[in-house]
Amino acid sequence: MSLTGVCTALAAVSVTANGKTPQVLNYNALRPSLTTAALPARLIFPFGTQLGATMRALTIAGTPKQVDWQIVDLMLWDTAGQTRGIATMAPILTAYIDAYMTAIRAQVRLVASPVAVIERVSFVADILTYGEQDYWGVETTLTIKETG
Repeated sequence: MSLTGVCTALAAVSVTANGKTPQVLNYNALRPSLTTAALPARLIFPFGTQLGATMRALTIAGTPKQVDWQIVDLMLWDTAGQTRGIATMAPILTAYIDAYMTAIRAQVRLVASPVAVIERVSFVADILTYGEQDYWGVETTLTIKETG
């Protein structure tokens, strides 16, 4: 499986929380900014979320070859503003993390063969910047081990 294949498989995982299913924008469909109507949204980054970030994907070890992909799945729930503070957003973002883990557990193997396996998942729930706007969201980093 290629990096594009891993991202596409991850983008196909559906996550529903709080009665909403975020639209998914894979790396090849990212927009420079999002409107409020486009939220919630998941953005798949094969290279991290910071402009100028380097690929964190290539860790090749002996035989068989192994590649550890680090993919960022950035979920933007709502714009950050004075009417939505941590007391409002903490339960929403926590429910999203629970729903994400439920969905991803069903997809531990991203393909039918044991080629790409989700090895580690970490979350940061915070006010995140995308484009020139701040959003309440969750940045999920997945380490996906591929052997072949």
